[in-house]
Amino acid sequence: MKYSITGNDDFISNDLLKWWRNKRNSFPILSRLAYDVPAIPVSTVSSKQMFNTVRRILEDRRCSLVSDTMEALTCLKDWENASLRRQHQLNNEELMDDFSMMTIDESSDSNQLAK
Repeated sequence: MKYSITGNDDFISNDLLKWWRNKRNSFPILSRLAYDVPAIPVSTVSSKQMFNTVRRILEDRRCSLVSDTMEALTCLKDWENASLRRQHQLNNEELMDDFSMMTIDESSDSNQLAK
């Protein structure tokens, strides 16, 4: 394996983006991926809301629904309620500043992230 963590020296810090920025020369590919991971939403449905929705769909009279139909109904219900949620709006100005200052250095062969 080409990459391995060589110690926990400064990994104890809670600022993971800063840690990856400091390690971008040692781990060029992984550091680029590390900036993409926080942008991926874990889920668009809260677990409590999801179980309540499924419970309402899976009543006795609907227990014969196949899993694909259940999944489609659950997604439709979530999309219907999506406009009421504000979970995708970022309020963290520091995080936005970090991302706005990021650029990709295309002058080198490795296309490393620069800040």
